[in-house]
Amino acid sequence: QAADPRMLDHRGFRSFYRFVFMFQREGRRKTIEKDLVKAMLEQVLSSAHLNQFLEFLDATKEEQITIDQWNSFYEFQHKVSPDMCDFDENDAWPVLLDEYAEWVKERQGSATNAEEK
Repeated sequence: QAADPRMLDHRGFRSFYRFVFMFQREGRRKTIEKDLVKAMLEQVLSSAHLNQFLEFLDATKEEQITIDQWNSFYEFQHKVSPDMCDFDENDAWPVLLDEYAEWVKERQGSATNAEEK
């Protein structure tokens, strides 16, 4: 039976999560193709952000995800609620995560406007 990485504590899982990116990259590259990142996220995370972040990745023009974006998403999904009510624009997230937060807020605004009509 395979080990379940979700049985690790936060620090241990974070190390595993970072290892997954390093293991999948080609040589010393610091980016991985978006489609591979999406597949990896589905395998290693189960968070309230996961489905909408995968939708966002489909919608974005980014083709490569950096190691910084990968690592930061792990922290982001622990610190920011999926509805972005506690997202602070002044926090130092990678631009991709700022765009994700804006994308979620825009979708929420569209859904609210549709419900009001």
